[in-house]
Amino acid sequence: MWADWLKAYIPRTANKHRVGMTLVYPDREEDVISNRTGDPHSRRIKCVCEPCNNGWMSRLQETTKSLLVPMLLGQTTTVHREGQLKLAAWCAMMVMVAEHINAEMVAIPQSDRDHLRIAETAPAHWRIWISRHARKRHPLFTHQVLPFVSEEEFERLGVKATSTISNTQTTTICLGQHLLIHVMSSEVAWSIVRRWQLSAPVRANFEQIWPTKSPLVSWPPPNALTDDGIDLVANEFFKKALAVRASRPQ
Repeated sequence: MWADWLKAYIPRTANKHRVGMTLVYPDREEDVISNRTGDPHSRRIKCVCEPCNNGWMSRLQETTKSLLVPMLLGQTTTVHREGQLKLAAWCAMMVMVAEHINAEMVAIPQSDRDHLRIAETAPAHWRIWISRHARKRHPLFTHQVLPFVSEEEFERLGVKATSTISNTQTTTICLGQHLLIHVMSSEVAWSIVRRWQLSAPVRANFEQIWPTKSPLVSWPPPNALTDDGIDLVANEFFKKALAVRASRPQ
């Protein structure tokens, strides 16, 4: 999940960490908390073949280092449009790998992974933001998955339209002591993701790097998000989606 070159900028000193998962059903929630040994940044996820790992993925890691290092060090930097494309591709790769921590939490389709491998850009139905954090207790990695139905299916079946396959995800990563990455993606619910607005209390602290909106992004933003701000960004979409689902007639 965390590339080996990051060890120079993110110490791996913890001897244990916790992993939590919540499964939300129509009538109940199930929480599963497990304790693991070692630092969370040393976690290995066996989901990538050797040719990809040593080929295009390795090249993407190398081309992104110069963009990431100033942010990891908390230094002022600017990212031009080409750099934003590379950084967004790297973020997409990281999320695609990271969600395989748990097979039940995989929501990104193979077509998205194929697109990243071939085009080396994030898929068109993704949105990616960066910000600065001052995390104290919030999880380093938050991954939410949801099953959406297509607009065509909803129009055909109305409120009876349902899906059990996760196809929409939001991921929030606190990388090192400074960099915050927030990602949303959905091919099925792209019309919703495309219109989604980050909450007003934290919106000004984020820069969208995919799809690119500005030819030049300045980092860091003026304010760093505390635990409450990170929690708001990480969970708001998921909570609102559940609220909408709960309001539907059964």
